[in-house]
Amino acid sequence: MLTLIWRQTRYNIVGYLRSPRTVFFSFIFPLGLLSLFCSTFAKAGTTTKVNGQVVDAQAFFTGGLIAYAVVVSTFTGVVVLIVTAREGGWLKRFRGTPMPPTSFHAAQILYRLVTSVVLAVLMLGFAAVTFGLHLRVLGVLAVLCFTIIGVFCFVAVGLALSSWLTTPDMANAVGSFSIVILAFISGVFLPTDLLPSWLVTLASYFPLEPLARSMQLALAVPHGSGFALKPMVVLGCWGIAGLLVARRTFSWQPLGR
Repeated sequence: MLTLIWRQTRYNIVGYLRSPRTVFFSFIFPLGLLSLFCSTFAKAGTTTKVNGQVVDAQAFFTGGLIAYAVVVSTFTGVVVLIVTAREGGWLKRFRGTPMPPTSFHAAQILYRLVTSVVLAVLMLGFAAVTFGLHLRVLGVLAVLCFTIIGVFCFVAVGLALSSWLTTPDMANAVGSFSIVILAFISGVFLPTDLLPSWLVTLASYFPLEPLARSMQLALAVPHGSGFALKPMVVLGCWGIAGLLVARRTFSWQPLGR
């Protein structure tokens, strides 16, 4: 099984690198967003609040946009890829191979993990060099740790949701618009103290809010490790639930016909 997982992961990475459009939207687009937000709003000395704690604007936007980029490349990417491949008849070819669903799912997680960690490192380095974001070793390690847990969570949720979407158009709509809406209410683009309290409470039940908040605080706090147990537990529970649902509902066969 490990050999199958490794080969499928390698196949996914090679295919990813051979698609210039995918690489552009996965790497250049998040860096462009980070540059736009930091250039516009993150003036020297500008601060905001996350969970009542004052944080630099650079840390706020860098942490939030890393979380957003991870979710787009995992949740949105998985939903669109799986539904398109399944409804196009590509996935059913795997049924004649030794590839079980568990290996396929694990390869998706590992492949997204590699690309997301590289993206997080690039965005941290870009923010430090271009906008003077102060990076602590423990803070960077915490962000990478949250990135790993976030990848597991959102790939699993994407795999589970893909079993209920029957057309590529539906997958594109759900995968894109749901994340944009969640990003606005989860403190990615706007501080949550600007939002109604009921909307902030609603966002806290979804996994993007704890992921973004944890990364922002990990980059902002001047002391401590930056690690927080509660967000890890929340993301882990979402991920485990997603994998259990995906394992029971995953189908190689097209659902729309």
